[in-house]
Amino acid sequence: MIRSASVLTLALLTAAPALAGSAPRLTTEHGIDFVTVGSPGNRPMRTQERYYNINTSPVTEKVGRVNYRYRVGKTEVTASQYLQFVRAFGEHWENLGQTRGSHLLHGGYFTPTTLNPNVNTDYHFIGGAPGPGLYGNKPIKIDWRVAAYFCNYLHNGAPVIGDVNQETIPWSVFATGAYDAATTMGPGPLTPTQRLPGATFWLPTLDEWTKAAYYDPQRYADGAPPPYGGAIPDQQGTGGYWLYPHMSQNEPI
Repeated sequence: MIRSASVLTLALLTAAPALAGSAPRLTTEHGIDFVTVGSPGNRPMRTQERYYNINTSPVTEKVGRVNYRYRVGKTEVTASQYLQFVRAFGEHWENLGQTRGSHLLHGGYFTPTTLNPNVNTDYHFIGGAPGPGLYGNKPIKIDWRVAAYFCNYLHNGAPVIGDVNQETIPWSVFATGAYDAATTMGPGPLTPTQRLPGATFWLPTLDEWTKAAYYDPQRYADGAPPPYGGAIPDQQGTGGYWLYPHMSQNEPI
């Protein structure tokens, strides 16, 4: 049995390679586009800069500082990018006492070819279409523990059934790498865990996500004062946070 957890839209981070000079802004791994987030050691956001839906608790002043370079998925993980994982992990999901039809595994965009647990199954997009149809670019929504298994799967090379000349992918591919699967199992509520040392794909922390979405190292490069008044607040000179994640103070249309 595995612990219960809330459903989330899956965003991914991956390690940024150490490169001399400027790093490439966009890279692709396992069919997922990643954008490099630089400016290590940036300041955290000020309370006056908090984005439109952040909790207004005092922790706001401490959010957003990250002392290393990393890469973040350009978009949430889509159904098309996630399908091979569902096919690879499905058998282990059932071994954990879960059902094939659970939205916590497939996010509502896939359906098994059979619900009979005694018959092998495959997964396809809902509606019976041979391809992704209307659902391929939809952001996948799954629970936290399944997202951890997905990160482990990517960390271990994302093997595909057939490519490895076997009918199943070993449990070890999902059990460790970015997260220790043992921390997602057993009775009681789920306690989110830290990623393991050396993880190459992982779920963003609040700091990592906030910086990737709202921080701009050139926020005040034009010399304009912050919208809340006062001096430019970044000891590095020009960096700051936008109100909305499309680098704007104006709500997107």
